[in-house]
Amino acid sequence: MIHFLIIFLLFFSWTLQAQNFSEAIAPIFKLYSRPITILTIGETETALSFQNKNQKHTLIIATENPLSPSPYHPFIHLKKNLNLFDLKDLNTLEHFDLVIAIYPFQNDVKWKEMIDELFKLGDHLVILGASKEKARKSKEKIAFKMTHYLTNLGLKIPLTWEEEDPLLWFCFKPPSVNPKIYQKAPRKEGISLFTFQKYFGSFSLKTSIEEKLSALPFWIRPFTRFIRIALDPQQQQKNNSFKLHL
Repeated sequence: MIHFLIIFLLFFSWTLQAQNFSEAIAPIFKLYSRPITILTIGETETALSFQNKNQKHTLIIATENPLSPSPYHPFIHLKKNLNLFDLKDLNTLEHFDLVIAIYPFQNDVKWKEMIDELFKLGDHLVILGASKEKARKSKEKIAFKMTHYLTNLGLKIPLTWEEEDPLLWFCFKPPSVNPKIYQKAPRKEGISLFTFQKYFGSFSLKTSIEEKLSALPFWIRPFTRFIRIALDPQQQQKNNSFKLHL
């Protein structure tokens, strides 16, 4: 709770006159002097648009929707629409620098429990919800309740942009309290091979996991929880944008 209060007091007067989603969340990336790992759920086009400007980071998109691969803007695709059970499970397996939820859980009656799980899943959480007017017009009771709940949480940083839909930033580990994690990652980049396989992972590029695994020592290959998948910007021009590392 004290972390919430600190970050809120630091940023309560910070209004971002952004033209688009990428610009609105840019201050989060500026906090870091290192590559970060990002999980996005919900509507996918917005996530792909901001990846264009943040290619050094590892972007993981969780959705069952088909995604078009791109050699220029690589991402890791988990082919799963995450439910409450999945989010609880992910909290035991991974922790992300940034979680982005774009119009999430609008048809799930357990949306509040799912948001509570998101609060634990990353150091930063950005939620894009439907505006109250849009929620009313859609006649989606869950969307309206969720928007009302999120916009009335006191400990958040509203990000102002060109759309009316509320864009909310929750910071759980502010730089004033945890400065070291913004310079050196407390965990390895990316996600574990175990998580990748469990959630039906697929690279956006035609990258062979088998070939990369064969380059690792044979004794470590079965221990998929210790093998990480992350972006490798140095190999991007070779259509080999991801690395396996320990």
